[in-house]
Amino acid sequence: MEKKLSTSRIDEALEMSAAMLRLAESGDWEGVTRLTQDRQSALADLFSSASEPPDQLAGCIKGIQEIDRRILEYAAAQRRSLGERLSTLEKGRRVHAAYAQVAAD
Repeated sequence: MEKKLSTSRIDEALEMSAAMLRLAESGDWEGVTRLTQDRQSALADLFSSASEPPDQLAGCIKGIQEIDRRILEYAAAQRRSLGERLSTLEKGRRVHAAYAQVAAD
């Protein structure tokens, strides 16, 4: 029965990671953050019990690392997009300030 429970906890951690990936794909970064905290607690519980077979833990870790790598790719793309938007906004502000200065003169 313990082995079933352990496998279930491993599956739960992987399912949380997959859910985080889906949230990242949809741009729900607050959701990713919330689920990251939940997953961290679940992983702490999983690894503190030390009753899981090492090969299953290794598979879990590799699966989570792969999902996290993909999440980071989405995060990097989002960061670039936000940087571009911020740059465009800053250019707009400068143009507006220049027009205001010309109009004031």
